[in-house]
Amino acid sequence: MKFSCSIQIEKPINQLIDLWKDENNNKHWQDGFVSKRLIEGRKGEVGAKSEILLAEGKMKMELLETVEVNDLPASFRVFIEHKHMDNFMTTSF
Repeated sequence: MKFSCSIQIEKPINQLIDLWKDENNNKHWQDGFVSKRLIEGRKGEVGAKSEILLAEGKMKMELLETVEVNDLPASFRVFIEHKHMDNFMTTSF
């Protein structure tokens, strides 16, 4: 499955990137976001791995996120693993 979502934000790109990189803001645009914990590498760098916890009601989901591409401010791509699925997510500015 492939899908795309876009949002137009009228702010300077540097301000937008700073807001996006601040994990305290993840709850505003990632449904069910609970936490993100770096488990390997350096935050945001290619190869870095993080554990992400999402929750919706009584359902909880643990994801493993690996940074594949960090070409900010142009784009950022991660590989996300879960016991029931794997996918890529690319964020472009």
